[in-house]
Formats: sequence, C-alpha cells, structure tokens
Amino acid sequence: PGLLNLAKAGGMELGRTADIASNILSGFGLEASEMGRVSDVLAATFTRTNVDLGMLGDTMKYVAPIARTLGVSVEEASAMAGLLGNVGIQGQQAGTALRAIQSRLAAPPAMARKAIDQLGLSITDASGNMRPMVDIMGEVAKKTEKMGTAVRLGFFKHIAGEEAGSAFAELVNQGGSEAITQFTTVLQESGGEAQRIAKEMGDNAAGDILGFSSAWEAVNITLTETNTSPMRELIQLGTGILRSTNEWIKENPKLAGTLFKVFAVAAVGVTILGGLALGIAGILGPFAMAKTGIGAFSFAASWAFPLLATGLI
Repeated sequence: PGLLNLAKAGGMELGRTADIASNILSGFGLEASEMGRVSDVLAATFTRTNVDLGMLGDTMKYVAPIARTLGVSVEEASAMAGLLGNVGIQGQQAGTALRAIQSRLAAPPAMARKAIDQLGLSITDASGNMRPMVDIMGEVAKKTEKMGTAVRLGFFKHIAGEEAGSAFAELVNQGGSEAITQFTTVLQESGGEAQRIAKEMGDNAAGDILGFSSAWEAVNITLTETNTSPMRELIQLGTGILRSTNEWIKENPKLAGTLFKVFAVAAVGVTILGGLALGIAGILGPFAMAKTGIGAFSFAASWAFPLLATGLI
C-alpha cells in the first residue's frame, strides 16, 4: 500500500517508483516492513521542497550507502536533499555533494583535516562515531559566522572539496538556522503522508478513470496471468483438441485428406450458392417490391373507391 500511494502521490509509473523506493530501502538497510515509512518521508519531502520523486531517487542512490554507514537516518538525508533542492542543487548533483561531504568529514584528507583543526571542530564523539550531521553543520555555522565571505567560503571548500563546497555552504547556513533540524522533525512525523496525498489527488474524475483502468487491469491479470484463471482451462482444452486432431491426422492421412477435400468442395459450393442467391435477389428484388406495391395499392383501392362513391370521403 505504501508503494502504491507513493506512485500516485509522485505521479510516477509504479515500476519506476518501486525501483526508487526499494533502492532507498536497501541502501539504508531497512526492512521491507519499513516501506510505508520511506514512502511517507519521500512524499513529505517532494511536496515541501523543490524536488520530485525522481530527483530524490537519484540523490539517495549516492547518499544512502554512506549515510547508513555513518548512522544518518533516511529522514535526515531527505531533509538535506530537499533543502539543497530549494537552491537548485538537485538529483545526482545533490547526491554526489552529500556523499563527498559525509565522506570527507568521516575521513578528511589533509586539506580538510587542516581546516577542521583550525576551526576546532569536533567531528566524532568519544566512541569514535561521527556526530550527527546537523550538529556538525550548526557548529561550523557558529565558528565561521564572523568571518569574511571569501575566507568562510574557503573553509567550506577545504572541508567539502571544490565541487561540494557550495552545497556544504548551503547546509551550514540551514544548520545554523536549525532549518535542517526542523525539517527532519517534520519528516519524522510524516506518517500517513503518502496515503493522504494519494487520496486527495484521486478525488476527481481523473482519479475515477484511473481507478476504472486499474480495476480493468486487475481483471486482465486474473484472466491471463494467474494460475487459477478460467481462461487457462478453456485455452488448455482447445490446445488438447488441436493436439488430438493433429495426432489423428498423422495416424489417418488418407482419410484426413479425403475429409479435407469434402469440406473444401462443400465450402466452395456454399460460396457459389451464396453468390447466386445474392445475384437472384438483386434481379428479383425490384419485381418483388413492385408486386408488393401493386398489391398494397389494390387493397387500398378496394375500400377507398366505394367510400368515394358514397360521398363518405
């Protein structure tokens, strides 16, 4: 149900929707029973930010594996993807940027390590686990807020890399204003979102047509693609008759040939007689119509003339 609602809410073909949702599900290491949660989070994201379901699928393809390793939830990753989408960083671009940011924070190269040390950032906790991304972004925002714009951007590029620097700058700004935290909370509380959107989108004539189409497709599947289809019995019966006929023809070739000739001659005779009947009907038809017209006129005259004679009409 969650998958069907997501497809309808996202306006996407079911197969493509299933591919996106299942990739995200497995990417974050979630069980199939969590499909409803994933559907609700995705629906809540693309209805509140400047991304669609396809863009989120492309983003998560790059983000999910490393996010799972670092303990980033699907809600947190979706929140960051949606906020990046609002500034035009979408799809694969957002995915590669988020992947680079998380990777460089977890295992910073020399330039990133130097910038992190200069800012005095705490990337990991006492157990060696990476701190929540939102907390790191907020800390970066506080420690760079008084810097000049050029110096600040330089730190962002050193930490996140040249390509992901602009995305990191946007996330730092959003983290400093707690927008990431607030949006993550919204996504965590989005239970039933996909169903609600799908219901609203289907409450019209177009939705009724889709429902009818779906019902017709279900009948077609039942008749043609299930093991218990009644049509299968009919087809199998016809197949058996044809195979038996074939075997009989092989065993009685002369008799079969004779019968075939008889049927062929009969068919030709029926065709000829039918043609003659049509021809005769074409010739005699006008005469029959004339005869019928004369008879009708005679009948009418038989009672009309006496009445005329008596002056009644």
